[in-house]
Amino acid sequence: LPLRKLATAMDLIFHGPLGLELSLDRSTGVARVKAAEQDSPAQQAVGRALTKIEGVPVGEIRDKKSWVAVVAKLQAPERPLVLTFSKLCKPGRR
Repeated sequence: LPLRKLATAMDLIFHGPLGLELSLDRSTGVARVKAAEQDSPAQQAVGRALTKIEGVPVGEIRDKKSWVAVVAKLQAPERPLVLTFSKLCKPGRR
């Protein structure tokens, strides 16, 4: 049987400035959209996790080096930029 995906993904294409603010959840290593400017496509992604940049998985962000690398990719001038955001289901507490 195929495994059911726990996350529902959303691809957004950015043609100009991203206009979003990310926050890092240190316990999970996940970057989430904390806020977005009015005219940003990221308005629809507030609260969601950034899971891919140009189709490449972001992975867990566990240290400053990883975080800086993600930010650098987002700040690169190449546009359009496709970002994937997911509404990740929180695992049950242990």
